[in-house]
Amino acid sequence: MDVLTAHNARGYLHAVTCDHPAGLGELFARTMRAQGCIVTRRSMADHLAQIAAGRAGHAPTDSPAQAVTPDLPEVGASVTVPHLGAGVVITLLAWPDGTRAALVRARNGESLARPGQWTPLDTPAQPTQDAPSPEPPMQPPDPPLPDAPVLSAPTCMPTLFGEWSPA
Repeated sequence: MDVLTAHNARGYLHAVTCDHPAGLGELFARTMRAQGCIVTRRSMADHLAQIAAGRAGHAPTDSPAQAVTPDLPEVGASVTVPHLGAGVVITLLAWPDGTRAALVRARNGESLARPGQWTPLDTPAQPTQDAPSPEPPMQPPDPPLPDAPVLSAPTCMPTLFGEWSPA
């Protein structure tokens, strides 16, 4: 029985499974590759040896971070998309045929940015305009507001279960 491991684009362990029952390993590999992961197949003995050596969670020698080309921005990056404007990458999406895109959220909505359809957002070193000065506090009205009228009789507030009366 073989063990399959999937590492994400940054080289971190994403998922592990055994190829049992037959055919599960191929389904796992297709699913993980569609998510942009690198899948490695090892024998159970090799996998157990790596666990014993304390290296089970480490990326393989051919690091997935080096294997993936930077055709899409990282999650959380600020980018500009021509049809949407400036926004932030929410997640990366992958389809079974290998097509990938970044989901970008901007002030005007969300849209997909495919490779070559985005540019990094340049952050200005200094603000382009000064912040507006705060508005002065409101002045009290010229003639003061009259005090609330004094009621001649005591009032009674109704309650949920009827009128309340003192005992």
